[in-house]
Amino acid sequence: MRHTNFKTWRPYASPFDPCPAERVKAYNTPPNLYLGFQPPNLPQYPPREALRRGTLWPALFSPYEGYNRPVEREGESCDGPSSH
Repeated sequence: MRHTNFKTWRPYASPFDPCPAERVKAYNTPPNLYLGFQPPNLPQYPPREALRRGTLWPALFSPYEGYNRPVEREGESCDGPSSH
């Protein structure tokens, strides 16, 4: 079984919720959760590459994928424009 840092889960969505529910939510887990003890002679990045990636060891590198979530516009909620 291959581990991935990207996980998803499906939260409960009530039929009475006033806003449309997100059917699938996602999160990242750090790679060190799957490493256990650091093995000897673990490969290393060259110093300049390590600074760019934020870690010395490729096994601990986890790129930030970002989170694409719709941005709520000012004055609007899930029920539509507000009446301010």
